[in-house]
Amino acid sequence: PETPMYLDAFLTDTSLLGGIAPQLGDYHLRTVTILSFPASTTPALLDQLNQLPICYRFVTRFIPLDKQEAETQLKR
Repeated sequence: PETPMYLDAFLTDTSLLGGIAPQLGDYHLRTVTILSFPASTTPALLDQLNQLPICYRFVTRFIPLDKQEAETQLKR
């Protein structure tokens, strides 16, 4: 079906500037991607990051492997 209106123009009260240096209103947005986590971690691993005068959001997600890929990884 045709799109009667684009909701992105109505759902926010702040402008979003995309591209290489995105901004949401006055806030500069940056993304850091960690591709491989260590096998183990220690308490307060991000403590130095917590001491910086910035706001941040730490998000993780779990993507399970299918059975065949899991067996391949286990045989390595």
